[in-house]
Amino acid sequence: MKKLLLVVVVTFAALFPAGAQSGAVAVGPVYSLNVLGITSSPLNGLGITGKIPGIAPVFGFNFSFSSTAANFLGLTSDWVLYNQPIYQPWNINFFMGPGVYTSIYVAPAFGPTSRFDLGLRIPFGVNWTPVKFLEFFVDATPAFGITFHDPVTPGWLFQAEAGARVWF
Repeated sequence: MKKLLLVVVVTFAALFPAGAQSGAVAVGPVYSLNVLGITSSPLNGLGITGKIPGIAPVFGFNFSFSSTAANFLGLTSDWVLYNQPIYQPWNINFFMGPGVYTSIYVAPAFGPTSRFDLGLRIPFGVNWTPVKFLEFFVDATPAFGITFHDPVTPGWLFQAEAGARVWF
């Protein structure tokens, strides 16, 4: 348990670096799907995406809580380092950058499939801003990480996302 707590603390320290550049605020819905199904991923389904001022990355938050099914909590954090216009008159852009993910999957009654995942991802996709404060996006995201389960194994994901953000 102490090792798991240490991993969670280190993950959040990496997600919230000191001295990160400030930026605008954004929030919106996102739908994520594990395309290849190589590893079952808690980063599936509906979630929330957003940007917090003073912190460089864009975040994604997926969750599901149920009394009868498995519960999960997933967090992604992506830095957009490359943003290139595809069709400037309509504000359509290609974007790409590195990111990280972490997730906790808890089976009913803490069953044998419960686990903790941590890894790196590289989202790339297209966004469209029809007006300055509204953004729609789709992306594909290959990811590689570690699944902390018995035994500890590598985890491969290929996620697709579609969503929108309102910028303030």
